[in-house]
Amino acid sequence: MEIKVDIDEKKFAEKIIDKWKRHNFVGKEQRVTIVYNVESEVLLYTVKEA
Repeated sequence: MEIKVDIDEKKFAEKIIDKWKRHNFVGKEQRVTIVYNVESEVLLYTVKEA
């Protein structure tokens, strides 16, 4: 069985960064890593200062 997932990584990253900036958790530049598990539909992410 083949599963195709169409995810806009940039859009996800921008939304995550915007959310963190609203709470003053991040500074000017960030690196976001996104991992999506298709089977469980779980999205994990990390945010790191660049």
